[in-house]
Amino acid sequence: MFKLANKLKAFALLVTLCSCLSAQDIKVAVVQPGGSEGLLEERNLVRDQLATAITGTKGFQLFDRVNTDKIMIEHFDVRTTGLFGPNEARALGSFKGVDYLIFSELSMLQDGAIRIVIQGVNVETAHIAGSENRLVSNPTSELIMYATRDLMSGLLKKLIENAPGTVVPPGQVHPLLVGLDNEIRRLLINNRSNPKWNSNKTSYELEVDLLEVNVEENRQYRTSRVTGRITFIVTDATGKSATAELDLVAFTEMGKELVQKKIREQVQPKINNIIKDLLDGLM
Repeated sequence: MFKLANKLKAFALLVTLCSCLSAQDIKVAVVQPGGSEGLLEERNLVRDQLATAITGTKGFQLFDRVNTDKIMIEHFDVRTTGLFGPNEARALGSFKGVDYLIFSELSMLQDGAIRIVIQGVNVETAHIAGSENRLVSNPTSELIMYATRDLMSGLLKKLIENAPGTVVPPGQVHPLLVGLDNEIRRLLINNRSNPKWNSNKTSYELEVDLLEVNVEENRQYRTSRVTGRITFIVTDATGKSATAELDLVAFTEMGKELVQKKIREQVQPKINNIIKDLLDGLM
């Protein structure tokens, strides 16, 4: 009972960690487990527990069972195993809007123990994002239930780690940086420390380029690691241009507001130097 209690604590910890996922939930469908007909009751129990683990974990959304079974019947060939086969990759596209499919299989050993194997398959890439297995000796419904939840706890962590972050199209900045260029531009335009800049800035066209600022998301902890550089471009009335660059000190922060605040805090003390470099480039 002590081991079972520890497993429940581990599962509860996973639920807490996953509460930090981004607002867009990971949608998961659970396929009916495979295995011998003699284990039908155990297979149904495993499927129920897999579904329970998903619905009880923030950041995940369960695709309904009826549609899952319907799609499997209509688009997948007769299955001889509960696990994913490479020949089924094309059929994965039938699960529109689903991120992962959970496949599983139960097999009974000669000594009566039951082995449970589960897989998480990425619907878009057809790659196995993670797998877990457990041998349950002297299996009872309770032991199978706790073993399944424990397995799913480990698998969900792997799905989180492999979940894709925000895809940024070429030529666009990360969504966390949207609007920051205008805020930084105002910081420079409103600076009055340099007389030449102050007297001529109304004739300058100033651009703040954030395309080289990199944002790496960690969906498990809902944090973002920021690296890279900001490029400043000024053009005078004659069309002559000059640039200046600021290399960011790498940092990790949560949310758009805090990420932008941290970047502004790095820009603020460097403004005088940035303006000087821009003016020198126009000479």
